[in-house]
Amino acid sequence: MKVKNKVKSIVSTLLTASMLISTVPAITYAAQSNEYVDPADVWITSVGRTNELDVNATTTYETAHCDVCNKDTTVLTYRVPEYTRTGETARNRGVYYSDGTCFNGVDKGNLDDGTPGIDAKFSGYHWTKCVCQNCGTINAVDGTSSYSFNKNVYSLNSCDTSFFLNFDNTTHELYNSKQHKTILKAGKYCQFCKGTKETAKTSYENHDFDETIDAQLGNQRFHITAKCDECGYIKDEYAAAKSVVQSYYGKADGQAHSITVSDLSESGVHTSIRYGTEAGKCNKSSAPNYTDEGYYPVYYEIDYTYGGESMTENGVSYVWLLDDNANSNSATNGTHTHDYRYLETIRPTCTELGYDRFQCSGCGTLQKTNYVPANGHDYETVVVREASCQQGGLEIHSCKNCGSFYTENTSMTGHRYQTKDIAATCTKNGCTEHICIDCGYKYITDLTPLARHNYRTSVTAPTCKGKGFTTYTCAACNDVYISDYTEPKGHRWDNGHTVTSSTCESEGVKEFHCKDCDEKMIQATSAIGHTAGKAATCIEPQKCETCGAVLELPKGHHYSETVTAPTCAAMGFTTYQCNDCDNSYIGNYTDKTKHIYNSVITPPICTDLGYTTFTCSGCGDSYKSDYTDKAPHDYKKTVTSATCTEMGYSTYTCSDCGDSYTADYTEVLPHNYTKQVIEPTCTSQGYTIYTCPDCGKEYIGDEKESIEHNYNPVITEPTCTEMGYTTYTCADCGYSYISNYTDATGHNYTETVTAPTCTELGYTTHICSVCGETHKSDYIEATGHKLSDWIIDVPATIENTGSMHIECEICKTVLKISEIPKLNDKDNSDEDGNSRVGNYSILITDKNNKPVFDSEISIDKNDNITIKLPDGRLLSADDITTITVSQTETQKPVEGVNIFIADTMNNAATGKTDANGQLAVPNTNSSTGDTNGTVTDNEKTYVVVATDKNGELIPNCDVVVGDNYSIDVKLPTGTAFDRDNRVTITVVTEKGEPVNSLRVQLIGDGDYIENGYMNIKGQLTLPMSNTDITDDKGNGEVGDIKDDKIYDYIVTVSDENGLVKDALITLVAEDNSMLVCLPEGKTIDYYNRTTIKVTKADGTPVPDWKVTAYNKDGSGIRTEVTDEDGIVIVPPLSEAPITKPTPTPNPDEQEKPLPGVTPKPDNTDEPSNPTETPNPSEKPNNPTDTPNPSDNPNNPSETPNPSDNPLQSPTPTPNEPDKPDEPTITPTPLPDLGDGAVVQNKKYKYRVYVWDNDGIIQEFGLIKLLENGDLIVELPDSKSLNPKNKTNVRVINENNGEPVKGITVTVSDKAGVSASDLTNSKGIATVPISDTDITDMNGNAQVKDTDGMLYNVNVATAVKGSIEGAAVQIKDGKIGVTLPDGTVIDYADRTTVTVTDRDNKPVSAMPVNVKDNNGGDRTANTDANGKAIVPPLSENYTDKDGNAVIDGYTVTVEDAKAKIEKAFVVIADGKISVKLPDTSELTTANQTTVTVTDKDAKPVKDMSVTVTDKNSKTAEKSTDANGKITVPVKTSGGGGGGSSSGGGGGSSTVRVTYNIKVTDKDGKTVNVNKTVKDDKITLTLPNGKTLDDSYYTITVTDSKGNVKPDIDVTLKDKKDNSVNGVTDKNGQLIMPTTEHKAYVVGYEDGSFKPEGNMTRAEAAAIFARNIAERKGENISSGKSSFKDVSSKDWYNNYVSYLEKYKVISGYSDKTFKPDEQITRAEFITMCMRFYNLNGKAAALKKNIFNDVPKSHWASEYIYSAVGMGWIKGYSDKTFKPDNNITRAEVVAIVNRVTDRAADTEYINKNMSAVNKFTDLKDKSYWAWSDIIEAANTHSIVNGANGETWVK
Repeated sequence: MKVKNKVKSIVSTLLTASMLISTVPAITYAAQSNEYVDPADVWITSVGRTNELDVNATTTYETAHCDVCNKDTTVLTYRVPEYTRTGETARNRGVYYSDGTCFNGVDKGNLDDGTPGIDAKFSGYHWTKCVCQNCGTINAVDGTSSYSFNKNVYSLNSCDTSFFLNFDNTTHELYNSKQHKTILKAGKYCQFCKGTKETAKTSYENHDFDETIDAQLGNQRFHITAKCDECGYIKDEYAAAKSVVQSYYGKADGQAHSITVSDLSESGVHTSIRYGTEAGKCNKSSAPNYTDEGYYPVYYEIDYTYGGESMTENGVSYVWLLDDNANSNSATNGTHTHDYRYLETIRPTCTELGYDRFQCSGCGTLQKTNYVPANGHDYETVVVREASCQQGGLEIHSCKNCGSFYTENTSMTGHRYQTKDIAATCTKNGCTEHICIDCGYKYITDLTPLARHNYRTSVTAPTCKGKGFTTYTCAACNDVYISDYTEPKGHRWDNGHTVTSSTCESEGVKEFHCKDCDEKMIQATSAIGHTAGKAATCIEPQKCETCGAVLELPKGHHYSETVTAPTCAAMGFTTYQCNDCDNSYIGNYTDKTKHIYNSVITPPICTDLGYTTFTCSGCGDSYKSDYTDKAPHDYKKTVTSATCTEMGYSTYTCSDCGDSYTADYTEVLPHNYTKQVIEPTCTSQGYTIYTCPDCGKEYIGDEKESIEHNYNPVITEPTCTEMGYTTYTCADCGYSYISNYTDATGHNYTETVTAPTCTELGYTTHICSVCGETHKSDYIEATGHKLSDWIIDVPATIENTGSMHIECEICKTVLKISEIPKLNDKDNSDEDGNSRVGNYSILITDKNNKPVFDSEISIDKNDNITIKLPDGRLLSADDITTITVSQTETQKPVEGVNIFIADTMNNAATGKTDANGQLAVPNTNSSTGDTNGTVTDNEKTYVVVATDKNGELIPNCDVVVGDNYSIDVKLPTGTAFDRDNRVTITVVTEKGEPVNSLRVQLIGDGDYIENGYMNIKGQLTLPMSNTDITDDKGNGEVGDIKDDKIYDYIVTVSDENGLVKDALITLVAEDNSMLVCLPEGKTIDYYNRTTIKVTKADGTPVPDWKVTAYNKDGSGIRTEVTDEDGIVIVPPLSEAPITKPTPTPNPDEQEKPLPGVTPKPDNTDEPSNPTETPNPSEKPNNPTDTPNPSDNPNNPSETPNPSDNPLQSPTPTPNEPDKPDEPTITPTPLPDLGDGAVVQNKKYKYRVYVWDNDGIIQEFGLIKLLENGDLIVELPDSKSLNPKNKTNVRVINENNGEPVKGITVTVSDKAGVSASDLTNSKGIATVPISDTDITDMNGNAQVKDTDGMLYNVNVATAVKGSIEGAAVQIKDGKIGVTLPDGTVIDYADRTTVTVTDRDNKPVSAMPVNVKDNNGGDRTANTDANGKAIVPPLSENYTDKDGNAVIDGYTVTVEDAKAKIEKAFVVIADGKISVKLPDTSELTTANQTTVTVTDKDAKPVKDMSVTVTDKNSKTAEKSTDANGKITVPVKTSGGGGGGSSSGGGGGSSTVRVTYNIKVTDKDGKTVNVNKTVKDDKITLTLPNGKTLDDSYYTITVTDSKGNVKPDIDVTLKDKKDNSVNGVTDKNGQLIMPTTEHKAYVVGYEDGSFKPEGNMTRAEAAAIFARNIAERKGENISSGKSSFKDVSSKDWYNNYVSYLEKYKVISGYSDKTFKPDEQITRAEFITMCMRFYNLNGKAAALKKNIFNDVPKSHWASEYIYSAVGMGWIKGYSDKTFKPDNNITRAEVVAIVNRVTDRAADTEYINKNMSAVNKFTDLKDKSYWAWSDIIEAANTHSIVNGANGETWVK
């Protein structure tokens, strides 16, 4: 461990003599050393506390006054910090001296001391002791009267803040090869005692390496030494700097030859080579080439650069070219005999034979003889990297002679461990830590258990809302837990005040304050409601006319869809047109259809990859993919097993090539420990010895504390004068000690007191009962006579006088006698509120303790007091009246006096005075006496009266206010109280106002109890009754108690004629229901509906209760549920009969007899008992039993609502001739529908008409309106659902008379058969489904064939959208569609028929015939999406601009004069046919030009186009690079001038001559094979040149040297790779290249703001541009589904484009939040989704961050990004996923995701041409090159060294 500060020298002196000194006076401070260390770090513990302080004290020599020497002398001062377990100084407990003595020098206290760093911390005080250097007295400076004088003790003094200095004792320990542990210890320390106020924190930080690079040319490497400046860790690395230069030996064959150089340097080493023909003059960047015979030296200098260090390697190689061709100059006609002469000796090489070369002197023929074997390689080894425990080594073996080389990896070494024992604490286990001294790898063994926590407690009392609890804090580690909770006290609220009044939509606010704390409570008052303004439109909301608030958001557009299907060359899309306004947009782009590829597999071999060649069978497009790895090595495995000291591993050796490697390391085996257990004794610990028999390793563990001594106690009892004690002796080891001292008992005196008299002394005699010791004491003087107070002999009363006397209190002699007059029995309170009656003084005061004047007070002979308050004063909780009663003579309070008090309103209360003689009224208790009882709950006043069933007053009831704000009334004993003798309690306020909603508990004899709530009249009658008869106002009151719950309700019954009297009301509390039996003359009727309202006793509505109403004879039973106003209407308004008249509704099922029913004579002779409480079981009209409208596939939410477009294209509609007749149907006209029936609920009110082919339905049937506005129609029994007699339902909005469209109508018959349909624009729905149907407003229809197969059919056109009123029929497996008037088959507005099955799945290959009323007739089969389009997209007529769009292609037809309109264009089998109109002909005088472009307006080349005119003249040609053909082709005339291929009249061809130059990436000219055909150039690279290893620049000029732009060029190599392109304006083309488009543009001021945050919209733009670039698409306008993204926003197209590819999904509230900053997690999520679009498999997921748990929503994306190497996070191992990401971080990550990297060499050379930013001028900015890469569109090639820009 490296410590930055040196340890201070602690001067300590051990004292043995006892001396005295005084407190520290003003002193001369001796300077301390600036080098500092905390005394706690070097604390020396000792047995004696004083010795310990001395040893650890800081000493200084100072000048102070010694009271012994009586002069200023030099004193040696000891100062040591005070360390306590809690950090609290002992002074707070009154302790001032180090031996525990308190300030007074007498008492002893708690030091709470401990050992610093273990169980104690610095308190901010220090201990001080002084020794006079003249006389040697200790603490003489404290004064001779001080406790510390001449004692070897320290006294406490504060560490003055002005004497604190800052310090930093940060240390760093090696953790591993990447990090060290930083222990931050910084703060302030006292200059006197060096006590430390510190903040300590431990963290793990990356090494701060300082690299030193040493160039080692001899070893052909750079040695990199990295040393951490913090912890001193050193690591060595090597980077190979090696090049192999090989000479060339060969023939002079006319080709250029030179030496070859192989760069073997490792990554990071930059290699630069220069060449020359002389040593020391190497200034050429490329090696010279030679073609002629000769021996040429080539000198070279190789510079290696790494991290700023460079070294240069010099050398020479050779090019030796020989001419082996025989010289024939000497040949003669005759036979020639060679005369060979020795020419030279060729020495053998490592791989080639040596020989002697001879040459014929006559003809020059060469001959080789005397061959010598090859030498073989002579390898020398260079160690590039030594093996370590982190990685294997690397060696290069190169031949000294020829430069041939190979590399070899050496195995890793083992770890070298250093061991450290770590003690256990209360938070961490102890262990032995093993750390590798080379790499920092560590593991632990020998775990020891945790130490116990040392908890201290702190109690927190409960508050109004907070629980009380006890906090337990560990003094060692500060671990905290909370327990022993006590419940909160709860709030006590005041009456509150209004803060804010209600508005239209906001509730008002009333604020209440707690009487015990500052807590406030807010209650809301109801809002007044809005006044609705104009209805909402597509874009305008509905607003409140009062406050302007938005009541209904804009309805939004209702779009109709026109789908354009995709083709092989063009994307599909959908056009959306709003039905309510002119808004429209295009979106929902669909990808092109796929090529149909045939695959040919080339299997892999050992040296080459396998691959699959895919060729499209339709267009010939081909590519290679699915590369497979080379054939694997055939490795054989040799396993070396692990031991308990060495790891196991497997050696893999290839049987074919000998390649080998080591892997599959297995962990070191665990030690096979044997245990030897040593049990503990009372004098030593127990433990276990663990020994491994395999390797001998041994350690001690499982320590056990020594057992306790087995003491036998012997007690010695104390005596009067001697102490007692207990002797403890261990029976096992004999150790003994004495303890439990008890004090001497002292004498046990018995005392005999002799009292003094008036004339004699008194005294006390003491005799010890144990030893008999006797003495007298406590003498008392004679008392003399002592007069008593007046003693009453006969007390006076209000009727008689009394008598009293005074006597001697000692001898009881009577000294005086007197008479007492009679007492007053009446009085009035005076201005001070005082009065006197009887023996009592009475004070009457109000709540403010002010006197109450003129109250009438009287007392009877039994001391009962009656008080009548003055006029205007009431018994009220608002002003409590307090009566205080005291004895007139003594003024002592009188308890238990009975008081009756009343006010002028005759409100009365009774009570007794308390121990203070007081009674405050009203209070919580009173008797009603002869009138009433007035009580209060401290907020309100209640005046209670009890009466019997005859209305007579019941006196003397006890009234008590309960704890739950209720009132208990106890009837007098013997009061009749049962169901035959009901008691009525009346409660009013002190002002006579009724009190409702108050809970009252009435108690009779035997604790018979009934409960209830006061009604709005302030009355309650008990016991309650669950039945009642409605009165003249239609009201009845019922009540009951079930499971301690009180039910008390008022029921009001009325019908459309008024209130209903004599209805029987029955409460069924257990079912939360009411039974209402209508009286005679009233019935349940649709045309006189009954209204029943249920409220609580206080008038509060009762919602969600079942109410069963029925007729007197038990018929017409209906059950409904009360609404929020407590109201039910029977029958409900949501039901109505189809026609009048109608009988009473059919009753719901009822299992039990109903109360109040008078059965009809044919039912039973026995009447119902109305007093019984039945439990009816009813069957409510449950709308959930009806068919589910969602089962109807004609769901209006799934199909947009279009707006009609009356415009029609004038272009002709080609028909298909000679077709058989297709099925046609027409809609049925409307009959006379009568008045219909009205149904309504809270939201909707409809008038409904029902009819079939027989006309309007007359029999009884029922119409039901559901809450969502849908309808259910129940047909009468005589009607059934019949496809041949369909049921029609028309729905009209009763409020505005408009048809109701788009709701679901479900019709059912008595057989349980049901069918559903959506109402159309006329509000009509028709069921059931048959083989014919008419499309609804959404263009939907349903038909069913003879086999029962159901088909959903949608009819729409491209412009109008959904077509309503089209007739649809299925017959013989074919769909027939007859378009309505105004809709025709038209190329400008194609008709799309979509067919799906019952499950809404597309039906393909279904014939669909479409007809219109103009004779149009076309048939098409549905495609894979179930769509049939007529006319088909593969044909079209050209418009006035000569354009026709077919299957994604735009075809333009024109001649030399103008654009050609109404040309008929068809594409089939990838070929285009054009039929010219009658006004155009194929002539050379006026050639016809056809241009073909794709969806992106790019020319389409090689497309076959056939043009035909009215004369059947045909011309065929393929489009050129510009997508054009011009026909017929003009030809040259015959005869005279010009070259020709034939005679006079034949055609001639003019051949263009091109000059073509090809250079490689190094600028070298490449000889290529050239072919020119049809103005297209094909170039083939020579052997050795491929498209994989270079890029080529092609320049095309004509014979005059003029550049040739727009020339089609194909470049091939001998591996069948090819690329194609067109020359630019300079006649140049670089191939093969990839284009990287810019995806960032910066801001208008030219800045980029790299550290600024990026919005979600800006991020969307980046990814949209990258996807479009990769897919070759344009980002067209679209419609986003996010409600906060408008089509006018600049980012709309980008966002909708990413939605299509599911890169973004937005938030749960359907927003995108484009302007919010994008977080790091959100951005990585977009990255991974973008990456997955390309079908690439992500790397293994990996988490390296401590702040990204698996539960984080983006964890999977972040883990994948780590595995891909895109992100590394921060140095503290965090990712900060929810932080905003900067713009610089964005482009850096995007470049990694898209495999883009800037070519800084190209950028530096072309800085003037690249896009730059005003705020990025510093190239050293970490993301500078990434930003330049992202901001510039450029062409690149990828090579071994990464991306290279070429333009």
